[in-house]
Amino acid sequence: SLARLGRTRQMRRLGSNHRVTLLAFATPAHPPDVEPLRTLCERVHVIEPTRVQGRLGFRGLLSPLPRHYVQTTSPAMQRAVDEALTGQDAAIGLAIAAARYLASAASARPGMFEEAEVSVFRDRVVFARDARSRARHTLTWWKYRRLVKALASQCAMTTVVSEREHQALVAMGCDAERLAVVPNGVEMLEAMPGGTRVRRLIYPGSVAYDANLDAVRHFVVEIFPLIRLAHPDMQFTVTGTTDGRPRGGYTPE
Repeated sequence: SLARLGRTRQMRRLGSNHRVTLLAFATPAHPPDVEPLRTLCERVHVIEPTRVQGRLGFRGLLSPLPRHYVQTTSPAMQRAVDEALTGQDAAIGLAIAAARYLASAASARPGMFEEAEVSVFRDRVVFARDARSRARHTLTWWKYRRLVKALASQCAMTTVVSEREHQALVAMGCDAERLAVVPNGVEMLEAMPGGTRVRRLIYPGSVAYDANLDAVRHFVVEIFPLIRLAHPDMQFTVTGTTDGRPRGGYTPE
């Protein structure tokens, strides 16, 4: 999806002063329109994600990586990253899914681990429903914490979206001097010509991510009905990727 391919504003700003190579995952079932990005980047390389099917058994249990990353590690992406980094001045990995491919070369050039996030995994341990669930989440949290700490130590800078995440990484032992809080946000838009008002709210985040899905569900159930009391014609659209998530869990209808 374009959400994973990159952010056009970021690409535009980087491209104004640098030559940018963009590497991203995209599935054939959801082929992205990369042409707009080709005007912003010197090169765009799209790679089909890898996923090991079936249960991992003891392989997943004994791996130092969380099971999801064992199942989705892409040799093709690693080769592409290693090749693309030759001659580059710096590298940016968006979230752990991309930043982990920088580990082998991050020490050789400035690297940025963008949008590190750990509190959602820590909270799963805290709010586990029973002992078995707590044990499973504790193991995942230990593996995830270890991976994030290693990536943060290998990259010149790591960004987080909130002070809460910043504190969580510092508590894990990450260097506070190499962490930066960059809050989520958007630029204010000017009113449309003629005073046209579009009664629509858009959520661009991927609901394949549990935290985003919870946020959308909360908004639809608790907040959106109140908005519709004042504006009955208001629409709410989720434009982020779903990766097969059932729509009935979050659509306003």
